[in-house]
Amino acid sequence: MDAFIGMIGVLGFLVCLVVLIYRFIKKKPKKPIVIGLGLSLCLFILGVSMDSSPSKTDAAIANEKPENKQVEEVKKESKEESLKEFKATMSLKVEEKNVIATIETNAPNGTLLETSLMNADMNNFKSLSEFIEVKDGKATHTFNVSDWPTGYIGGIASMRFDLKDHPQPPNILEFYGEKGEKAEGIQIEDAHDDFKYGKLENITIAYPSEAAVKEKLDKLFIDTLNEMISKSEGVIIDIKPATINDWSIVYVTVSDSWYYSPKHEQERFAEQIANTVQTVLYNCEKVKKDSAVSVYYYDTYKKKLASPKMFGGYEIEE
Repeated sequence: MDAFIGMIGVLGFLVCLVVLIYRFIKKKPKKPIVIGLGLSLCLFILGVSMDSSPSKTDAAIANEKPENKQVEEVKKESKEESLKEFKATMSLKVEEKNVIATIETNAPNGTLLETSLMNADMNNFKSLSEFIEVKDGKATHTFNVSDWPTGYIGGIASMRFDLKDHPQPPNILEFYGEKGEKAEGIQIEDAHDDFKYGKLENITIAYPSEAAVKEKLDKLFIDTLNEMISKSEGVIIDIKPATINDWSIVYVTVSDSWYYSPKHEQERFAEQIANTVQTVLYNCEKVKKDSAVSVYYYDTYKKKLASPKMFGGYEIEE
């Protein structure tokens, strides 16, 4: 319709123009023709303005819709794939007589994470465990440890699929697979019978505080050294660092009974005491566990009796 009106306007304009020229030559009235010329021009303009072809914006939108849909689908698939690459980290925080375990993860809502705490005191061993549900990228639980002794508490957590008593929800099994076989990432490891599980890095925290644990370890260290000296029945006189507060080199002073032992017993004694001293230093955090400890033996007159060899064992001084 808009094209038809435009054509009428063009034809009318041309006809009126010809008639206007004719009347101008014949010197006849021109006013009606001028009016017709104006109307024809108006019809032409109206026809052009009523063009019903799709606008550039509409066309662009129409063309973009399939692409946008594909982009959204790709984004959705990409997000789903990234979620299957299981990622999770755990932190522990002491609040009064409680330890709060918090796990941040990209696992979907509803994922169950088995989370456990345990201490390192073999004389008073304690442990607690709970299955924590993920919600909005986080899983948290407060453990009551009011009756736990001073010391380090270790935290471990994992995403498991092999527990009948604590199965993962249906949506999680659909997402990761019945045995976790769809789960991906460096934190996914093999379990038994083709099961997979997501493993979090183990962490430790001092309870109830770093200062309290250090005080306990310092006391334990002194008590252990004194006990070693006491149980040696007079053979060991003293155990001390070569430099104050630096236990990487240790001097052990022994009594004259050293001289009454054969060489092979001296070597055995030196190795056993050195290994024990090294273990005590590591456990009481006097040296880092990846640091070397050298133990030397002297008599009460500060004469060197035994030195560690480069590749193990002891060199007994003559």
